[in-house]
Amino acid sequence: MATNNQTQSPVAYRRIWLALWIATVGMLVAILAVLTLVIEDNPESSLDFKALNWIAGWDAPGLVGLFEFVSFMTNNIPGLLMALFAVGFLWLLGLSREAKALFVIWMTLGLVVYMGDATYGEWVGRGRPFDSINDHPSYPSGHVFGSTVMFGFWLFIAGYYGLKPKFLLVGAVLLVGFLLLVGASRVHVQEHWPSDVVAGYLLGALWLLVLIPFFVYLRKASWFFNPNLAEDPTVVACETCRVEKSIANVVVLNPEEGTTTKVYNPPPLVNLMYWIAVQAKFPYTGNAAALEAAVYRRKIGGLLTQHRFGKNLVSPAKSANCDHGNCSFVTEYVPGNKVANDASSQKFLGEVAELFAEAGLGVWQINPRNPHAHTNLILTPEGDYKIIDLESAIVTVMPAKGQLRSALRSGNIPIFDDIDFTRLNAYINTHEEALKASLGTQGLAEFREVSGQGELLIREWKESEPRIAGRVISKLYRFLNLKGAAQHVMRAIQGADAIAIDFLKAGHRSMEKRGHH
Repeated sequence: MATNNQTQSPVAYRRIWLALWIATVGMLVAILAVLTLVIEDNPESSLDFKALNWIAGWDAPGLVGLFEFVSFMTNNIPGLLMALFAVGFLWLLGLSREAKALFVIWMTLGLVVYMGDATYGEWVGRGRPFDSINDHPSYPSGHVFGSTVMFGFWLFIAGYYGLKPKFLLVGAVLLVGFLLLVGASRVHVQEHWPSDVVAGYLLGALWLLVLIPFFVYLRKASWFFNPNLAEDPTVVACETCRVEKSIANVVVLNPEEGTTTKVYNPPPLVNLMYWIAVQAKFPYTGNAAALEAAVYRRKIGGLLTQHRFGKNLVSPAKSANCDHGNCSFVTEYVPGNKVANDASSQKFLGEVAELFAEAGLGVWQINPRNPHAHTNLILTPEGDYKIIDLESAIVTVMPAKGQLRSALRSGNIPIFDDIDFTRLNAYINTHEEALKASLGTQGLAEFREVSGQGELLIREWKESEPRIAGRVISKLYRFLNLKGAAQHVMRAIQGADAIAIDFLKAGHRSMEKRGHH
């Protein structure tokens, strides 16, 4: 009996939500219909006049400029740019399904707003307040309508994907505050009646209730988002394999052979971003040295985690091949469960990021500030977090803590899977005894060897690319680094002084010997 209740519970839960949804939509439609009929009968009501005069009479330093700015930011072009930015942001986080769904949502919203201005406003036929030069229908406010849907949807996305409560609260306050400013601004600049603004909020809320379920449906719809990746000619998948796709690659997980194979096929935007940064093709699609360097980066990361946590917590790379122009990167398959973006995973990521930054490695893939970083972890059956992805898809201009000067000096700006080997070798020398205790003498020797091989491969990879901006930055840094130049001169002077002193001492000793004779 308990089993039947447990089976029926989700169904009953969905029915309750459906009933609430229908009731809310019906209530909004009814209020909007009544408001529309009232305005049709009396387009310039005394209540609207009183509210408009009151809001238009607000006078505070900077208020007019603020309202004009808000009105501008919610206009068509800025609104479109913000929408595209949101789509691009989700896509760069690896949420490609969500980005595609959001793109469809924004296109739908744009069509709805346009059709609303062209039909609904004309149907009501309400003019703008006073002597406005805008001859478009006033009812409802398109700025408020579009902004309510856009900002309301952003808030939904933040909650849906588990943004931390404190950030969610701050975001909610900012978005709701901005929404209220949008409505007040349209009345204050006398482009809309207050009831136009109310209608905009109602329409926005109504369409949010339609578009949010549509978004949830779209991101799960197999017909729209799940092409058969196993049919990709660059990927050979077994019957028991699982095929997944990230921003820049297709991943085949083969538990039978114990392998995870990544085949890189980045979209045009990723290729363009990399080319702009270094004037070369995306490295993991054809640069053998870059793929081999990725193998050694994982070895270095594994040795660091072995030293810090007593276990190698980086999935090792097995091979990197570029046969016949098709590059693949094969790593060890790690069984386990996907990791939630919770306090425990954030703590682990923070510890690893601090360790990697200290040792000169890049940290973007395991940076707790990266909302996508937890997806690069697997929780093993033994209860350990294991890093399964250390290879980046996009370039960044921000190196890890303490690595900026080295990046400027070496010309590795922008950053893409770089290692500061000066910092790494200093780390090995400084922690030599501790590394010998944690890794053993042979392990320490392996660490030094891996570091040397990795440096050679990364140098070969970087030197094969034009990297115009990086080379210019490096030369400028060396030219303008007066402090470093002064220190170099002082060291040279001190060295010359030491040589002169030794020479004089030697001459003095020689004179003394002659005197004794």
